Amino acid sequence: MQLRQHQHELQQYLSNCVTNGEFVKDIIMQVTPGGGKSVIPKIAYHILKNADYVDKLLWIVPRANLRTQGAEDMANKDYISEIGGATFYDFYEAANEIDPSRGTAGFATTYQAISMDSVGINSAELENHRYLVVLDEVHHVEHGGKYHQMLTPILEKAHAKIFMTGTLERGDQKPIAFLPYTEGRNTYAL
Repeated sequence: MQLRQHQHELQQYLSNCVTNGEFVKDIIMQVTPGGGKSVIPKIAYHILKNADYVDKLLWIVPRANLRTQGAEDMANKDYISEIGGATFYDFYEAANEIDPSRGTAGFATTYQAISMDSVGINSAELENHRYLVVLDEVHHVEHGGKYHQMLTPILEKAHAKIFMTGTLERGDQKPIAFLPYTEGRNTYAL
């Protein structure tokens, strides 16, 4: 399998950052549905892990089936030559369990699970390791909403973050949490 243009551009960008010793903490990627978002966490984690910039990956998705797909994608041997060597990782599916990565490269969970984590298990995990946190389909996270509130302590501890979505606006026209909006009179614009 070959990388798509946006995947290759991310790979080049992060590789250049590593080479120059300049790491960006926040990356926003708009990728059309079916455009290969699921490879992006794997590319970013591989590069940042090999550069000793992160230890683990936390991949947060809107649905349980995507959590399973994320864990399977991390273990998938596709794209090995394109992203450099043996790039498949043991990865765990978690739902607010103590030690959510279970000694693996990281874990996938859902926004719903994060919103139900009243004890802060997921946030505490980020105190023990340097995490790349990926918010997949970030448009599900309304600014000021429950997901936003529960994700904030996690993202404050993240070593690096990627915000991915196929759409940069919500159907209800409310702003997406964590994205850099400028506020107009009645609108928000990126």
